[in-house]
Amino acid sequence: MRVTSLGLHGFRNLEPVRLEAPARLTVIVGENGQGKTNLIEAIYCLATGKPLRGGRLPEIVNWEEKGCRILGSVEEEVAKSMEVQVRSGRRLLMLDSKASVRLERYTKVLKVVAFTPDDLQVVKGSAENRRKWLDRAVFTRNEQYASVHRTFRRALRSRNRLLRKGKDTGRVPEELEAFDEAVAAAGARLWLGRIGFVEEMARLIAERFDTISRQGASLEISYQSDLLREQDVSTAGVSRVDLEKCLRVGMRKRRRSDLARGFTTAGPQVDDLAMKLSGHDLRTFGSQGQQRAAVLALKVAEIENLRLRLRRTPVLLLDDVSSELDPGRNAHLLGYLAGFPGQVWMTTTDPQLASAGQGPEARCLTVEDGKVSGEGVRSLEISPTCTW
Repeated sequence: MRVTSLGLHGFRNLEPVRLEAPARLTVIVGENGQGKTNLIEAIYCLATGKPLRGGRLPEIVNWEEKGCRILGSVEEEVAKSMEVQVRSGRRLLMLDSKASVRLERYTKVLKVVAFTPDDLQVVKGSAENRRKWLDRAVFTRNEQYASVHRTFRRALRSRNRLLRKGKDTGRVPEELEAFDEAVAAAGARLWLGRIGFVEEMARLIAERFDTISRQGASLEISYQSDLLREQDVSTAGVSRVDLEKCLRVGMRKRRRSDLARGFTTAGPQVDDLAMKLSGHDLRTFGSQGQQRAAVLALKVAEIENLRLRLRRTPVLLLDDVSSELDPGRNAHLLGYLAGFPGQVWMTTTDPQLASAGQGPEARCLTVEDGKVSGEGVRSLEISPTCTW
């Protein structure tokens, strides 16, 4: 699987450009703030229809343009053309020139795994950072998870609106019971997706961490939920029916406190991913080097899990991660990339790393003030106006 060409118009600060991509490696060199990360984000957005750094879709549009277009050619067993258009806050996905493709079908084509300095927050940051990583990784593994996540968020928002109404009026809204059922049904499916993925990944992450750290400490991950723990529900082999019941009972027990606060206080939306270093909390007791090794292990395991389960090698996007890793972890990452069978795009501020972008299956690009230059780069003359 590889991106063979990429076209951009109106995307963040980048000038209109078309790139022809090699089979193997692209190294993107530039100082901070010049736009090299935007090039990585464009590939991520082409694959997923979503910004890499979170935020809202309109934020990816250059403020001097009314819309943006990301076009790409992707090659695996057969060639496919993909396009993302954003205008007035709306997104249009196109696959082989056919518009209005559903996200679940669109994202089957190109699988990417991105590794950025922000990923350190998966270990060092809040539970929200870990939930975001987990949901993003499950979505990459299974496109249908996007629909599950949307359904749960809608049901949760509706229940929270009723809770705020009940808080204001001092009465329990009649419709609340129905939305308890909707949240329980959608939440159980969300739980199954997350729990199943964590179980798939646990062994791989432990093995990769052991290889990277080489310190004798073990890394264990597990899904952590207050509701599951309170009701003594084991995640091993748990059924959707059991999870629905757990969520339903939990919301009923917390109804009074939920009404007092005006929002749902327990469920998948507040869960966490527990990461234990030889039995101790990695966030609290792990050294900076161990935390970085854990993040690298998460990403490598995510790649290998995709290769194992989908029998496809994802495109790897690395955004200046060399600046966040110590020399030992950098050496491990570069060694891993040397044997990586898929396509890699990586950014760096270090011109010395540009030497990696030399060879028959590699190239080096430079980004300065939004202008991309290098072999296989030319200007792109298309309208930024979207087709709808």
